[in-house]
Amino acid sequence: MGPALSVSHLLAFTLTALAPSLRIVKLSDGPTLSFRVERYSLMKDLMGTSKRARSVGMEYLSPPLLVLASFPPPSSTTPPHLPLLMKSFQSLFPPLSPHTLSLSSARRVVLISYNADRGTVDFRHYIIKVKPYGVSKRVRKVLEGVGHSSTRSGVLDLGNEKDVADFLLRKRGEPGPEGGYESAASSAESVAGDDGDAVDLAEDYVGRNNKKGQRRAVRLDEVGPRMELRLIKITEGVPGKEGAVMYHEFGAFLQVFSRFMDLTKL
Repeated sequence: MGPALSVSHLLAFTLTALAPSLRIVKLSDGPTLSFRVERYSLMKDLMGTSKRARSVGMEYLSPPLLVLASFPPPSSTTPPHLPLLMKSFQSLFPPLSPHTLSLSSARRVVLISYNADRGTVDFRHYIIKVKPYGVSKRVRKVLEGVGHSSTRSGVLDLGNEKDVADFLLRKRGEPGPEGGYESAASSAESVAGDDGDAVDLAEDYVGRNNKKGQRRAVRLDEVGPRMELRLIKITEGVPGKEGAVMYHEFGAFLQVFSRFMDLTKL
């Protein structure tokens, strides 16, 4: 039924007495990957702890960019389950080609990194943010037209200011409708990134004034969820029609235990 509905995978979370678990099922013939969720943070947790966190809306209309990090290259010493693990994560998202990818569709990033020391996989989810480069926070508010003093229409409200310079150059301790200040000394903290973060847009991007050729600072804002996953086993087929076990974290122990039980029967 999955292919008829254009559903390629099923992700099922369950809660056990030990820890939450996750199963990734590739429809309709498998394999099935079973993980134990070692640690996690929900989207609301990250939004509550970050000043720059924001909810996701239109970004979900396009698939994220998948980044696989710290996985060892294929070799004779590479554990055989890691290439299958990488392919399984890659199959979760449609393949993307740099030659045909539209820049405006690159709105999110999913980072999956392998922790060799712990034997776990870290899952991170980010939104791509593009900001004016080399300007202070207050100038950026004027350029983008939004800020704490924005009206419900989303337009920056400077009606209480006598001059736009009052808004841009208010010094420390000076009263103002919005409070706060922005000076030459503090503006350095507001400039988004350095030359390593700045890019020249190859084509128009979503957002105000993000036109082709403009220099912009690119930043990733984590929106969650955040998970640390430990692979427990990989089986052929799908739940209810599972086949052979292709990988098991306790495979060596189970082989020794099975051999021990065979010897005790002699």
